[in-house]
Amino acid sequence: MKVVTVFFMLVFHFFVFFLKFASNFVTAMPNRILTDQEIIQGFRSGDNQITRDYFYGYCQIAYLIYDNRYQLSRKPGLDFYSLAHKYYLDLLLHDFVQLEDHSARVSLKTWMVKGFLFVIWEAIREYNREFRNQIDLGFDFEMKMDSKPSEANNSEEFNQSIEEICMTIYRNVDPECFILRKILIEGYKAKEVAEMLRISPSAVSQRYRKMRDEVVLPYLKTHLYAA
Repeated sequence: MKVVTVFFMLVFHFFVFFLKFASNFVTAMPNRILTDQEIIQGFRSGDNQITRDYFYGYCQIAYLIYDNRYQLSRKPGLDFYSLAHKYYLDLLLHDFVQLEDHSARVSLKTWMVKGFLFVIWEAIREYNREFRNQIDLGFDFEMKMDSKPSEANNSEEFNQSIEEICMTIYRNVDPECFILRKILIEGYKAKEVAEMLRISPSAVSQRYRKMRDEVVLPYLKTHLYAA
């Protein structure tokens, strides 16, 4: 009797295990791969899952390429969803016909990635152009940090603004104020400042970029170049 009971218990546990395994297997099975035309039709009909999986999925591939290079996610207006929405609205305005105008040898994925890369590149150019117009610092913010600001930047108003940032925001604390004064007022290169502080040039560059993007540019835009 005990043997029969144990046997049925083993059969029962095996059956439960099999059901769990089958359930997991079915859940893990990938969805059917859609054709390019089915994906485009999904975009046109506003299919949420197709838009999420294919449109935003493809765009994220392109975004990661430039985000690793230019730290886009740290710049205002250059976050992933802002740029992806811009791309989506442009395609929607033309009923997604741009996605159909590609060679049969090029996949929809490749075509969309290239299209979104162009959107990103244009946004980067506009970002740089906007800040150069508003804050005329005289040097390209996408270039390496060992370039000097031009003499035109070293006006009394500009220098005074940097001093105000050091005194009011950073409370005259080093090495932050030392770095800002040496690079923006005195015109030293980042690697020269690194030698003075006895730290690596990359440490100076990273700290300077963070202060520039998060503090200096917004401050100058508000207080010096508001007009």
